[in-house]
Amino acid sequence: MKSKLLTFLLILSLVANAYFVWFQPTPPGSEQVLEMQASINSLEKENERLETQITQNNQSLQSYASQLDFYRERVFELENNLQACPAGMEGFATLQAPAVFQKVELERSGPFIREAVSEEGTLLNISVETRTGKGRVLVQTTPLMGVIFQDAANTAVFVAQQETGVSLSGSDVIFSITSNQEIPGVDGSSAGALMTLLTISAINGTELNDSI
Repeated sequence: MKSKLLTFLLILSLVANAYFVWFQPTPPGSEQVLEMQASINSLEKENERLETQITQNNQSLQSYASQLDFYRERVFELENNLQACPAGMEGFATLQAPAVFQKVELERSGPFIREAVSEEGTLLNISVETRTGKGRVLVQTTPLMGVIFQDAANTAVFVAQQETGVSLSGSDVIFSITSNQEIPGVDGSSAGALMTLLTISAINGTELNDSI
């Protein structure tokens, strides 16, 4: 009987302990603690994300600073080069020059047609103008212009710079050729000496005697 009573009391004690463990009410304030812990965890993750973003931004700023230094050096070099380049100059000179061209006509002789070639002469108005530019040599002609004539214009500018000691790298040299008479085209190097003389005159600002 005594052993049964002890067994009953032991079972009753276990049931009571289980009841208190399972059904014990949550202590006041524990939910707030859990919420605060969740907020802390969230803030820690956000802090890690912000630290990563700050690191990336710092790297970007360093890259931008390096690029800015590079561009500053380039601007400084370009400014120095610009100061070293000769300034463009303004000048003008003009003369007339004779030109001979061939004229081809078709003639009928009985049942045959043959070509008759004749030579005619005319005067060309040749002028040169220098203006601020990029060191280009430009040729403007009313008749068509040949390749040899273009080469003669470039040679004339080169020789004029050598003779005067003046650089035209900051100027454009524009040759203009017109004729009062219709001619098929302009080519050859015969006008090279005249164009050189005109370029030197435009550089020095001297007038040429067009009566010679």
